[in-house]
Amino acid sequence: MRVWPTLLVLIGVCRVVSAGTLEAADWAQWRGPNRNGSSPETGLSVTWPAEGPKKLWEYKIGGGHSSPVIVQKRLYILAAGNVVSLDADTGALIWKSPLGAPNAPTNYYTPAVDGKVVYGLNDMGLLAALDADTGKQLWAVDLPKELGVPSNGKDPVAMGSPLVLADRIILSRGLALDKATGKLAWKAADLLPNGTYVSPTVFTAGDVKGVVFYTGTKLVALAQEKGDPLWSVDLPWWAKNSYADAIALPGQIFFDGAVVNLEGEKPVLLKSGKALGASIANPAVWDGNIYASCGGWGHNPKPDSYQLKCVDGKTFDVKWSKPGIWGPLLAVDGKILAATHKGEIVAVKASPDGYQELARAMICPGAEKDVCWATPAFADGKFYMRRGGLLVCLDLRGK
Repeated sequence: MRVWPTLLVLIGVCRVVSAGTLEAADWAQWRGPNRNGSSPETGLSVTWPAEGPKKLWEYKIGGGHSSPVIVQKRLYILAAGNVVSLDADTGALIWKSPLGAPNAPTNYYTPAVDGKVVYGLNDMGLLAALDADTGKQLWAVDLPKELGVPSNGKDPVAMGSPLVLADRIILSRGLALDKATGKLAWKAADLLPNGTYVSPTVFTAGDVKGVVFYTGTKLVALAQEKGDPLWSVDLPWWAKNSYADAIALPGQIFFDGAVVNLEGEKPVLLKSGKALGASIANPAVWDGNIYASCGGWGHNPKPDSYQLKCVDGKTFDVKWSKPGIWGPLLAVDGKILAATHKGEIVAVKASPDGYQELARAMICPGAEKDVCWATPAFADGKFYMRRGGLLVCLDLRGK
């Protein structure tokens, strides 16, 4: 079957005030409404005083890498064995619901919200659906015990954050569950042993609707509806130890510099791709270009070991590179916003023409002592970052 490229299917709903005017957009899942680190909101202000943008609130969330998601002014995040719900405007606690046994670890995965249901996955492979208003558990599935996901019962079950797609929940081990009941919809047995922390990526090419999974050595695409195999591509050696998600571009899949062309009878790995080295900090896409914080990470990486890069989304050439910025980032209103490992927020113009820093401020001093890889979130003009054991909400609304 011959497939032709179309744009990535967008996931998420924006609230529309009038034609062409966006008031706000929810950030309902890992890496935002499009799962590519970007927000469609406008009106962002990066004119800050010396101390930085106004801090609306902070909440002592503790350690962990789960990112916040925001829907209808409610925030949800995993922390200290619980799914936690806060008022997104004030930081007030609404409810806290245990996810699994008492103190079961919840360090790695970001929840997803669909309608009035929150889906949370703990480190041991327990997936639960909770009522978004009350935190009441609706159903739960122990993935190792019930669906055969490999686990020794001690170490974290390496998976990505859950993806809600139509009536399914897609998980990175090649699993699809019915979102209303938790019952198995389909399972790719050959993907179960391949544990990675990379989340699944949705793509559309012609009449083919697929999901891409990373196994540690290759990219594997399955059909969304029944999990039928579509294709697989072996990755070059330098893309075999990545933690960054694949990105769906028009007609192509980009994975840490490896580029899979979806045109023609079967996918082809392009040799023009170059190692990006994004590692933990997932890239963001803006206006067809890819922005990524690359290089060293850990408790105290050397400043010359990491840099912010802009990569052309068509040629995949590096347009510019700026040393000294490391941290997960997102793109909104023509700006790149990075939450650095030091605890800063840095705003950079999203342009391939050269590095242009717009603003910088220290928000969480000493954050590098508490390594955090949580991707920031953006909703209703507010920037949410998790650093140094704190969850902080900053007001970036233009006045």
